[in-house]
Amino acid sequence: MKLRTFFRISGASAAWTTLVAKYIVEATSGEHANHFAALLDYLSYFTHLSVFLVALAFSTVLLGPEDGLRKFFEKPATRAAIALYIIAVAVVHHLLLADLQVRAGWSAATNTMLHTVIPILYVIDWLVYAPKRRMTYRAIPFWLIYPAAYGVWAVGTGYIAGAYPYPFLDLNKLGLPGVGISMAGFVALFSIGAALFITIGKIVPPPVATMYSNTRVERR
Repeated sequence: MKLRTFFRISGASAAWTTLVAKYIVEATSGEHANHFAALLDYLSYFTHLSVFLVALAFSTVLLGPEDGLRKFFEKPATRAAIALYIIAVAVVHHLLLADLQVRAGWSAATNTMLHTVIPILYVIDWLVYAPKRRMTYRAIPFWLIYPAAYGVWAVGTGYIAGAYPYPFLDLNKLGLPGVGISMAGFVALFSIGAALFITIGKIVPPPVATMYSNTRVERR
């Protein structure tokens, strides 16, 4: 088994296990009226949805090379965009949210996996194994679709449930103008982050496997 395959299978196992464990922790916490309410709350977090993308990106190594889902997740822009999203998860958590709630036991363990371990694993995978050169700045608007759609989804589900996943999306406290400013700010930051990732992709050397493959082609 190739090291890249082993690394991605390990990353997929960690991501899927953490997602399931986190849902069990949330569903059995007694904080929700029923399982539907627990699921709706679970799916309202950018963290969980972004780790789900990471889990899919890791898991496609198990699919055939011609599989459409694998081709999509192997695209340089797709893998880089997911790296941006999961880094945003880690940065926002550690800078803004980590001190808002004291956790213990399984809740603390899954929280660490979601916001620290899995982001590190995916960034390592992106730096070491993912192709990066074929990315253009024209793709930046496409990178913004997911965070923008998430903002609408989170505010909508929060309005229905009466509770918002993050303080900067809380309509009750900030009002619509305040939430609009928050969303505009994050879209701007994601735009800057996308441009930075594309620039890094043009600078960082290609993966070792790609370099070796190109060398073989040149020798023929």
